[in-house]
Amino acid sequence: MQKQSVSNRDFVGGTSLGTRVLHVVTRLNAGGVTHQILTVTEQLRKLGYDVQIAAGRCGRREVDCSRDIIERGVQVCKLSHLSNAAGPVGDLLAFLELYRLFRNTRPSLVHLHMFKARVLGSLAAWLAGIPVIIETLHGNILEGYYNKLATAIILFAERIVGWMLAQCVIAVSEGPRAELIRYGVAPARKIKVVRYGFDFDRLLNLAPFRGQLKAELNIPSGVVVVGIVSRLVPIKGLDDFLKAADHVVKSNGKIPIHVVIAGDGELREELEGYCKGVGIERVCRFLGWRDDIEKIYADIDVFVMSSLNEGSPVSLIEAMAAGKAIVSTGVGGIPDMLEDGVSAFLVPPKEPQALAAAILRLVSEGDTRERLGKEAQVRALQDYSIPSLVCQIEGLYQALLSSHGIKAGQR
Repeated sequence: MQKQSVSNRDFVGGTSLGTRVLHVVTRLNAGGVTHQILTVTEQLRKLGYDVQIAAGRCGRREVDCSRDIIERGVQVCKLSHLSNAAGPVGDLLAFLELYRLFRNTRPSLVHLHMFKARVLGSLAAWLAGIPVIIETLHGNILEGYYNKLATAIILFAERIVGWMLAQCVIAVSEGPRAELIRYGVAPARKIKVVRYGFDFDRLLNLAPFRGQLKAELNIPSGVVVVGIVSRLVPIKGLDDFLKAADHVVKSNGKIPIHVVIAGDGELREELEGYCKGVGIERVCRFLGWRDDIEKIYADIDVFVMSSLNEGSPVSLIEAMAAGKAIVSTGVGGIPDMLEDGVSAFLVPPKEPQALAAAILRLVSEGDTRERLGKEAQVRALQDYSIPSLVCQIEGLYQALLSSHGIKAGQR
């Protein structure tokens, strides 16, 4: 996808007289963080806020959503040095870039997302004299991502931000909040829970899309489709998923099964190679990134999430809203979202045999699939509404702005 940006001169000049809010994110890649930033931005703009976004560079195999966001009327400033992969020199340049941006734009509130943007952005915002600094931790990178030394360094940086620089730390559910408190990332009084919010309209009527994916992939109508929607990166536990898929495909002779994987990432070639090695490549299809999620969810019978750690994964929430039967690892914030045996089957991480057993049960029990799917859909519609998200975010913004003597309409 082509990258598009606006100059800093254009970025400084907003047309709204509302309180200026600047979201800063390490990268606007396809995924849940970008989706939620855009949702909050568009909704707060409707309420009169002057909300803009600044973002760094995406990785080589990631889809950059900046152009799509700009086309929806939101200003995006591309930060040339901010990157998840940058080293010390790149991080210093990114810090200086952020500091200049804050000094030039003078937002009343800076809302930071993803580790690099949160650490560099909070220090730059504090030095630039920005009144209110908020960070959202969309997932817990202290478990399952890095070695012990790197994790210790990250934890040290997280504590500086949480205790000294940010006025508010947002967790996406109660489970992640408890983890942040356990790690001492910030004082408990600072850590607030704000659940994601979605417009589920396109997932509530999938009937017109049913059969389209099967037709595209030449999958017979009677085949049960087991699907996953995910970035193909180590934290998603996809090696465990494919081990489970191998067992499911080979041990279930009565009901034909196909596996679909929607998404892309650094592990794609390795995962495709595994499928060929065990002989399931004919019934295991890699789809890459897809925009037509209605088509994907319409034909998935069993949705799987095999992650080693998660916050509130968007693909899981979408599957819930679509009424899909779900098998997921019970990690991070997922047990806050789903109840084992009631709205999903939850299994321990790194246990492909348990994952396979749960998938096989749903493949063979159509009534159970329907029951779990209906309950998951009810929970999604109750817990993840956009009005609730916007009400909570605006409430936090106003409380923190008021503590600095800033009212709506002022900067």
